[in-house]
Amino acid sequence: KVEDELTGDEWTIESLKPEESKTFEAEYEVTEADVLAGSVKNVATADGSNPSDEPTDPGEGEKEDPTEEKNPHLTVTKTSDVKDGEKKKLGETITYTITVENDGNVTIDSIEVIDTIAGYDPEDITANLDKTRLAPGETATATFTHVVTVQDVEAGTVNNTATAKGVDPEDDDPEIIPGDDTVETEPIEIEITAASDSKEYDGEPLTNSGYELTDGELAEGNKIESVKVEGEQILVGTSANVASEAKIVDEAGADVTKGYKITYVDGELEVTEPEDTTKVVTKEDGEDGKKYHVGDTITWTISVKNIYAEKKTLTVEEGMKDVTVSEYPEILEPDQEIFITVTYVVKASDISDEPIKNEVTVTLGDKTWPGEDEVETEKIKLTITAGSATKVYDGEPLVNEEYEAEGEFAEGDSISSIKVEGEQTLVGSSENIVSEAIIVNTKGEDVTEGYDITFVPGILTVTDGTNPGDEKEVDDDLVVTKADANTAEDAAYRVGQVVTFTITATNIYEEAQTITLTEIEGVTLDQSVFENVAGGETITATATYTVTAEDADAGSFTNTVTATVGNITKTAEATVDMEESYLLTIYYRYLDGTWARNPHTERHYAGDDYRVGSPIIPGYRASQYYVIGTMPKANREVTVYYTAVDTDIPIDDYATPLGIGGGGMSLGECIE
Repeated sequence: KVEDELTGDEWTIESLKPEESKTFEAEYEVTEADVLAGSVKNVATADGSNPSDEPTDPGEGEKEDPTEEKNPHLTVTKTSDVKDGEKKKLGETITYTITVENDGNVTIDSIEVIDTIAGYDPEDITANLDKTRLAPGETATATFTHVVTVQDVEAGTVNNTATAKGVDPEDDDPEIIPGDDTVETEPIEIEITAASDSKEYDGEPLTNSGYELTDGELAEGNKIESVKVEGEQILVGTSANVASEAKIVDEAGADVTKGYKITYVDGELEVTEPEDTTKVVTKEDGEDGKKYHVGDTITWTISVKNIYAEKKTLTVEEGMKDVTVSEYPEILEPDQEIFITVTYVVKASDISDEPIKNEVTVTLGDKTWPGEDEVETEKIKLTITAGSATKVYDGEPLVNEEYEAEGEFAEGDSISSIKVEGEQTLVGSSENIVSEAIIVNTKGEDVTEGYDITFVPGILTVTDGTNPGDEKEVDDDLVVTKADANTAEDAAYRVGQVVTFTITATNIYEEAQTITLTEIEGVTLDQSVFENVAGGETITATATYTVTAEDADAGSFTNTVTATVGNITKTAEATVDMEESYLLTIYYRYLDGTWARNPHTERHYAGDDYRVGSPIIPGYRASQYYVIGTMPKANREVTVYYTAVDTDIPIDDYATPLGIGGGGMSLGECIE
């Protein structure tokens, strides 16, 4: 039986002849202790039985082989999960595998792995090793990840070396062969597009600072902190909205922009034509709230703005007739604004409840833009007052065709004609009516429609002369008249005849009145009181009077009647002539010229016969017992003389008138 003490192998030899040998092989793996010991000592023993009863002297063989020298050695290998040709981008993760192999001949303990990649603590990687003690030939593996940084991208690669350290059983440091790995990097390609925007023209710049990531993705945790977006469009047209200078940061706020390859795409800013035409054309009269009158001049200001980005031809077409348009340029530069003045004189036909609507059409290039403005009108307020007048009643109509206009006429306007109607005849008042005014302008055109005329009547007042301030009294003959009813020319009356007078009295008041007539003594009225006599009505009364001798002597008779109407009392006189009479005067004298009796007078009308008996004076005889004759158209004087005589009277003398022959008898005397 053969035993190898070192390897523990055993062999059995069934028999072995003298001098015969048997060879066996045993394998032994040199151990770390062997290396540390410097040699491997191996002892083999053999034992067996022999035919004799004597024990067999065991045989022993020893062999000591030197070992290699101690070689503490670690080889570090570093690999990644990046495929050949693959490039890593910012934020992507590289998974590294670090293998530490004890390719020395002694055990290495307290192994640590150190990696040159920034940001990693050796303890972190070492903690990932599956073991930190390696016998010769053993390996330890650690994995860790690395997120590609902006610096990696800038460098174009991630180059890093992993190494290790440890101690052998004799506390010696092993030799280390580091391991390295290179991963190519490239920036993340992204596309940032500036925002596009559009709006109708409003005169304000169109801008939009917005943007969006239109291609590519940001690394996890990264964000676009800012992008410079520049662009504006004011006029109708388009322009680029330019994006640039993006700044990308990670979660910690660090700038990682260099880890990206950024393509910028312009947005488009577009300003379109506005629906609101006032952005191009406005038309205003400049006097908000004003209401225009006939003859007023409306001044409109038209503003026109070229909202386009290129020059435009300009034409302006007014919608109203009879307007005056100021000059304007034929070409407008981009963004040029001009002002055009339009004037119009308001006509009477424009005045109404509806506003004056003025439209204008502006053509810029081939595009038309309407503009309009409305102004309100109102009639000029004018008050025309008819003239008033006052007078004392005179029987004639009181009229006043004068008038007064209060208010402001449009320049050059005037009243060409007007109707003033009114009259007042009786005592009282009435309106003086003004109407139908016609107003014309300087051209003679009727512009009355442009005026709101208030007609105010005047007052016509006729007084009865009794009011304070009345300049005179009413003439009597306007109230009462009196006339001889005998209208024959040269009518004359004799004593005893009855004169008939016709009296008229007029109620000069508008209101009904009572008229009272009063006659002088001796005159008789057929009616003296007349009640409820209508205004303006004339009543007639008859008065009679018998002519007296006194009237005849006077040659006329004047009759005065008094009429009371309302507040006034008036008189009227009528004088009737007496037929002319002549005075017959008879003188009675004695022959010596002395008076025998007082003269006798009496009147007679021409052609009348007269017979006047002479007075009887006893003892005297009259030269004419009767004065007899026909009255001429002249006064007549007759003298009767008395002569003394015998007073006896023969009564048989029938042919002789009484009184003749010594005496005489007066009319009415009786003798026996």
